[in-house]
Amino acid sequence: MLDESEPFGFAARDAQGDCYLVFRGTESVQDWLDDLDLDQRAYPWQGGGGLVHDGFLKLYTSLRDQALLALEGLQPQAALWVCGHSLGCALSSLAVPDLRRRWPFLALQHYNFASPRLASPAFANYYNALAVPTYRLVNDSDLVPEVPPADSDGWLYQHLGLAVTFTASYAGVVDNHSMGDCYLYALNNPQSPMRG
Repeated sequence: MLDESEPFGFAARDAQGDCYLVFRGTESVQDWLDDLDLDQRAYPWQGGGGLVHDGFLKLYTSLRDQALLALEGLQPQAALWVCGHSLGCALSSLAVPDLRRRWPFLALQHYNFASPRLASPAFANYYNALAVPTYRLVNDSDLVPEVPPADSDGWLYQHLGLAVTFTASYAGVVDNHSMGDCYLYALNNPQSPMRG
């Protein structure tokens, strides 16, 4: 999936018929600008109210048709697994209501790594009512899950899903947020989540 010229994720299907929708984290200067667009606006594909991060929504909107077409082409039949890292968490979280509406009877699971806050309490309530199991893996030493602030110039932000926390305090902010060196290591080594 591309946003103009930049890859943001992929969709895949395994031999058992399970499908996967995966979004990457922040990489480019434009990604950072989208991350910093802290205003909120209504999520346009549901009528239950609630606001979401404007920068993340603009980016998801630019990828939405490609993501849905890619999954339709894969013909999900068993389960649909959605995940992301950092910015990709926001994109995957915005995709989940679309996916639930399109495939209401498909087993849908959502896993995030280092998710920023995404939405207003009203949107979080709407999202939770979808009953999609959503898990956020969070390094307590990572700053990204603390942004945007819960109250950002009057915009209220909160997380979606259940937090699964660990502590791995490396040399710097980037290391504490790294998908490969921090989060995947912790996922594969839950008893000792910090690389020695």
